[in-house]
Amino acid sequence: METKEHYLKRELYENFARDSTIFEFLQLGSLDGIWYWDLENPEHEWLSPRFWEILGFDPAEMPHQASTWQDLIDPDDLQTAIENLAKHRADPNHPYDQIVRYRHKNGSRVWVRCRGIAIRDDNGNAIRMLGAHTDLTELKRTEEKLRQTALELEASNRKLVEAARVRARLQAETEYLREDINREHHFDEIIGKSTALVATLEKVEKAAKTDATVLLLGETGTGKELLARALHAQSNRTKKPLVKIDCATLPSGLIESELFGHEKGAFTGAQKTKVGRFELADGGTVFLDEIGELSLELQVKLLRVLQEGVFQRLGAKREQKVDVRIIAATNRDLRQEMREGRFRSDLYYRLSVFPIESPPLRDRREDIPLLASYFLSRFQATVGKKIDTIAKSSLEALVAYGWPGNIRELQNVIERSAILNSGDTLIVQEVLGDFGDQNRESAKSLTQDLEDFERANILRALEESDWKVKGEGNAASRLGINPNTLRSRMNKLGISRP
Repeated sequence: METKEHYLKRELYENFARDSTIFEFLQLGSLDGIWYWDLENPEHEWLSPRFWEILGFDPAEMPHQASTWQDLIDPDDLQTAIENLAKHRADPNHPYDQIVRYRHKNGSRVWVRCRGIAIRDDNGNAIRMLGAHTDLTELKRTEEKLRQTALELEASNRKLVEAARVRARLQAETEYLREDINREHHFDEIIGKSTALVATLEKVEKAAKTDATVLLLGETGTGKELLARALHAQSNRTKKPLVKIDCATLPSGLIESELFGHEKGAFTGAQKTKVGRFELADGGTVFLDEIGELSLELQVKLLRVLQEGVFQRLGAKREQKVDVRIIAATNRDLRQEMREGRFRSDLYYRLSVFPIESPPLRDRREDIPLLASYFLSRFQATVGKKIDTIAKSSLEALVAYGWPGNIRELQNVIERSAILNSGDTLIVQEVLGDFGDQNRESAKSLTQDLEDFERANILRALEESDWKVKGEGNAASRLGINPNTLRSRMNKLGISRP
């Protein structure tokens, strides 16, 4: 039984057969190339002149055989076109509708949409086909322009994102360097000629020529940060930043953000994206001061940076590569910390590739006069006084003293004495007296004087920071010492919160 679809196709064909003017109207009124093909007699086929115009040929010069227009199909599309045509002839439910590329007379490619429908006999066999060719070249060119524009916009967007990232990093680097410049450094250069110091500097020179991770060991106030700066300055990374991270003074809740940065909205209060210290130091050096204060959780993340050179901002979905050299410093016994489970052994062995001991001042007694003179030259301008020399008896007392606070303590003593001094010769006491050869007594007297001064300083710092030893605005940072050192000095001096 004939279906409605077959009936309409038959009617269409029979109307064409009775009145050839229908073809003329189709070809004149359509921008498409109309075509007809008698599948039982391949020689009976017809293409409207518009088809040849689309391809740039003169219709009068062109034959109307199927082989002619098939030869003009791009070789890469021909096989697919033939297969789709065969599928439609075999199965009326498979549409013949495809886009193929034709060869224009001038050699260019023309995009054409080929659509057709088979007229079938009573047995459902395809006996004729009718269809149209639609020129899609301009549409394809527009699509290509849009695609190219989209790619350019995407590339521009990537550049803008990268520019924003670089700008944020440069801004953070500028801010950090500005803070670094404004921050008071206790040493502008390494001063001394003692055997212990020379041996340390020789190790610094050897380590600086490599990218090896360095662990600086030593008591508080021995100048570990100065050694870190020397390592960076003599390395091939000297043109990139040296970024310091004080693991002891950073608030525990913010230290991960400070190290690795965060995305906007990563946590409550994260109003904008923050570049972390590791990202800021890319290509340069990260100095992790008081590494023993780092929590076990952050030790794991730091270990990953050391092993794989990757980190992840808080709230970020992807990891970032970073190229930094690590210099760590501590006044703790990290081996003891490992035994007690407070420091990871794998991180320790990663950090201690090249350990360097920073000698305490008591092992560099011949350097004390040099350091004292250096600090005096700095502070006399600050206090507005002209002080030419240090009294011999004061130098003897300074050399004899044990200096538990090391160079930082010596600096404080010279500064305080310069403030109190009234003549052109520095007396390292309000009333030092003539000690002569009584070095032991002079040291004892000076020790008591320094302890009184230290107690007053600690009390003032504690009162100004509301007795906070650690955290933001704490007394330890005001005094320039480690929180653990402050607690130890408070115990020794008998200081407790009222």
